[in-house]
This record gives sequence, structure tokens and C-alpha cells, in this order.
Amino acid sequence: AQFEDASLVGVQLRIPSAGATLESSLLYVREEALAEVVEVSPVELPALAASSSDDFAEQVSNVLAHGNPAGILMFRLKDQLRAIRVTLASLFDTAKHYMNLLVDSQGQVLVQAYNGELPKGAGYSQSALAQFGFRKGLLALTKSGKVFLLNSLTGEIIYSVFDRKYNSQTRMFVTRPHSAGPSHPAEVVFVESATGRVSWRNALTGAELREENHGKPILETMMVLGEHLHDAPDDPSAPAAASARAASDEEDVSPPGFLIALDADRQWTTFPRDKQTWFAAHNSLLRRIFLVHFDQASKSLAGYGLDPKGAAIELWSYVVPAEDEVLAVQKHAGGAVDNPGIIRGDGSVLVKYINPNLMLMATRNRMGDLLVTILDGVSGRVAKRFAHKQSTGPVEAVLYDNAAVYTFWNAAHKRHELASVALFEGEIGKRELNLWTPRDKNDVGGKDSFSSFDAETPQVVQRTYFTEDAVRALGVSSTRLGITDRRVFFGLETGSLNMQLRQLLDARRPLKEVTELEKKEGLVQYQSQLPFIPVMTVSYNLTVSRIDKIFSIPTRLESTTLVLATGLDLFFARVMPSKGFDVLNEDFSYALLILLTGGLMVAAVVLRGLVRDKKLAAAWK
Repeated sequence: AQFEDASLVGVQLRIPSAGATLESSLLYVREEALAEVVEVSPVELPALAASSSDDFAEQVSNVLAHGNPAGILMFRLKDQLRAIRVTLASLFDTAKHYMNLLVDSQGQVLVQAYNGELPKGAGYSQSALAQFGFRKGLLALTKSGKVFLLNSLTGEIIYSVFDRKYNSQTRMFVTRPHSAGPSHPAEVVFVESATGRVSWRNALTGAELREENHGKPILETMMVLGEHLHDAPDDPSAPAAASARAASDEEDVSPPGFLIALDADRQWTTFPRDKQTWFAAHNSLLRRIFLVHFDQASKSLAGYGLDPKGAAIELWSYVVPAEDEVLAVQKHAGGAVDNPGIIRGDGSVLVKYINPNLMLMATRNRMGDLLVTILDGVSGRVAKRFAHKQSTGPVEAVLYDNAAVYTFWNAAHKRHELASVALFEGEIGKRELNLWTPRDKNDVGGKDSFSSFDAETPQVVQRTYFTEDAVRALGVSSTRLGITDRRVFFGLETGSLNMQLRQLLDARRPLKEVTELEKKEGLVQYQSQLPFIPVMTVSYNLTVSRIDKIFSIPTRLESTTLVLATGLDLFFARVMPSKGFDVLNEDFSYALLILLTGGLMVAAVVLRGLVRDKKLAAAWK
């Protein structure tokens, strides 16, 4: 039987003898709701429980919730000393184990180590996986209204809750990703766009905490991080600012984020409501918030600024002709960027156009042409517009850093095509970056901050490729600091999840034969076909049916990102786009390392004695 929450239950019925009651037993429960995932957000799961750490976990919660800064600092130092003591004890026990192994085998283990015959490591421990940030809770909101919390390591369902008012139009925001004590649980907020109902739940248990009803449809919602409550300076002209700031200080060391919503009357409000007075009093923060809304009925894209009195002021609008069809509207993926420029082969620097406010809109006109527009979501300025003759959707797109990738169907050539776009501010000559030449803020790359209203029109390059397989979904890798190369993930119609090389997707691939300077830069010659390399297939030999979304979650290791592909199936994996440059391999042989280190130490002691005796004997001659 299938229930309202899209769960499928199998029951076996046993027909008893005459006069007896009907017997039944549960065979299985299939959570079919997971085949229609709308959004996924990560949360931090509690520390792994151990018999010796139960009291310690409670101490952490109490200190975070009620401790003062000095107490928190002392507790942190104490915890670090405890970690050092545990680490040293573990190293001592491991060394003792292998030294006993060396003695018992009468040195044969050294021969095995030399021949590479020692067994490899059994993999990371559960505590190591948690420390690396691999153990996370994945909150999944489904179309049927059921919410799941999945364990990223095991895939098990920690809990599930069903609310029939949730649907595909419901938005999910994690306002506090981790628990900060019993009084400050991890929080997730659900915004029902059609009714204006907003509900808060405990992200780790699913229990409903509170709810507010706006009473009007909500068009757009964005989250402001809780740390801005402390970072934003008070407006001295606003008498409510000081009291609001004091209230936020009393909350805890990790205040939750809050939501800013645009309703159908073009008014803005905050959730919780008590944050609106505080937020309106901080003009410096208010002026940096902009909302963008696409209206399906009027086929218009509009940008709004916030007025302290509660009104949303329309700053710009982009109206699509009535006879045109809107195929896709995609926002920038965001993420940290560590390298703002590309060093060319001749030593000059090509400065990336890093604009997190970029958006992409794809439309099809009455002539059958595909029009792709890249524009700024704050100022409304068009950065570039592309036209693809006799082309149509479906269109999948992803924007990241200074690049955009989108796919479409070319009806004229009967094939799937992909376009790669890169945007740049300009070029800095190889002799312009030095200690004795000052940089002006008007020079390329000379500004300390970015503003959409002051930005110059970027330089745009583009390359178009064709692919053998249809692309169902696109995603991009995301890491904690942005040092690792960002890779684009392709969810293919064949059911494979592929990670593409940056060199093949580069929009600057030369059309002619590659020169020596271009080889230094790592460029490869342009080819019209974009191959999907088998060794870059993240899903290996598994088939992930009907992939429709790809999520990337940063970890504490810069080299590693967690990738989740959703669709009819779910696929989860750890991916290292630039190899594991900050961690040892999971099958690393610690036994070999310890034995070699111990052998070198023993050899050093023995040789030291031999050298001393030799010098003494030479001195007596």
C-alpha cells in the first residue's frame, strides 16, 4: 500500500483457519519520497558517543550555552591538552604493538616491510571521519512533504517527519547547522511560499519548535547569517538598535541566522518577526541586501532593494516577450575563491570577474533560437547575451567563480551541445606587478571590494562543444577555502555521474595549434567534441537513474568535497578534485611507517656508539 507521505509498505497476510483472526506481518517499507528530493542541506551530527565521553559532551553543551569568554578559552585549552595526551598514548600503544611484533617475528617483519608484504591500513576510523568533516547529516526535503535526515557515512535514515503542507514550492534553510547546548538546538526553517507559513524544527530530531504565519504568499526568501547580528555596527540614530544588539548578545555564542522575505505586496519582512526592528535600524547592512524574483505569469525578472520602512523598491526589471518561452533561470553557486587570477604563459595575469550576483536566463524566441543572457542580479546590467540558432531546451546551467556552463539541444544538427563561458576584468602586464609600481583602485584588479553598480563590463570568451550523451543535471564542487580546483559534475542520461577536467571545459582553448606560451598555461587545443572520460566517472560502474540534482558539500579537508546526486536513485561519494594533497591515503600502511622510523632510530643509536668507539680507538693510536 502507498500512503500520503509516499512511503510504500508491503504487508503479508495469513489466512487462518475458520474462526481465527486474520494475521499480518510487515515485509518492508520503501521511502519512495526520496525519489523526488527538492532541496538538501547539511547539518553537523553530534559527536560519536563513547563510554568515556558522555560527561565530556554534556560539559561542552553547558560551556557553549552558559560559559563566559574566559571560561570557554580555558575549556578549549583543557580539551586540547586532553587531545594531545590521548594522541601520545595512542602513538605509544601502536609503537609498543609493532615493537612486540618485531621481537616475536625475530626481525622477519622488517623483511616483509622491505618487500611491501605488510597488510595495508584498514581505512579511517569513525572518529577520524568525523574530524575530517565526512560525517554529516543530510537534510532532504521531498516533494511529498516528507523531511529526512540521512547519515552521510552509512546512508541510514536517522529520522523522517511528514507535513502535508510542505511541497515542491517549500523552501528550506538551515539557520544553525550544529547544536549549541540544550537551549540552542540545531535549527532548520521551512517557508511555505503559497500560504506564508514559516515553521522552525530541530534539525537533529525533527521536532517542531515554533511557527509564524505571515498570511500572504512569499515570493522570495534569503538567509542572513547570525554572525551579522554582532558584525553590523549600530546606527546611533536608531534608539532600538542598542536594545536589539543587547538581546542578540544574550542569545549564545552561535546565534542562528534569520530570514528576509519578499511577499506578494512587495513588502519585506524578517523571520523571526522580532528581528525586523533590529534589521531596519542597521542601514549599512540593509543597503547591502537585494532580492531577485522571477514571475512566471508575466515572464519578468526583477531586482529589489529594501527600504527601512518595510517596502521593497524595484530597482530594475527584465521582461521576456510574451511569445518567448522561458527555459531556465539560474543563480550563481557561490563558494570561496582563493585564486582571483590566471597566470599566463608570458607572466601576465588575467584577472577573473568574480561576481556572486550573476544570473543566467535562457529563453526561446518565436524564430526557434535559444537566447542565453548573463546579467547582474543587483544592478540588472547585462554582461553578455548569446544566441544559438535553431536550438531549444531542456537547458541545464551552473554558474561558479567567473564561469558559466550550460547545455541545450541543437535542433539543426540533431545533437546535444554544451557552452562554456568565462568572464574576466582584464589583464595585468607582466611588468606591472612589482614592489615599486603602486596600484590605483581604477586599475585592473586594483579594487579592494566589489560593487555591482561600479563594475565595468567584463571581457567574455566562449566555446561550444557537442556531447554524445544527454545531460540531465549539472553541479559544481565546493570546498572550504576554494584552493582546490572547482570541477563541474555532469549527471548523464545514461545514469552515470561524471566529473569533467577543467582543461577540457576551459573557454579559452585555442582554435589553432597550441603555442609554447599556451602550453605553459596548461591550455589544450579546441576540439568540437567534449568527451566524458571513463576514469573521471564518480559513480564508477553504478547506474544512478534519472539524476535531476547534484549537491556538493565542503568538508574540513580542503582537498575533499562530498557529492550527492538525487533522482530516482540516491548516490553519495567523497571526491578529491585535485587529489588528496592534505591527507594520507585511506589504505596507508602505518605499520611500515612505524617500523621504518623505529628501525632508523635503533640504527642511529647503534651507529652513534660505533662511531664513538672508533674515534676513541683512533685517539689511542
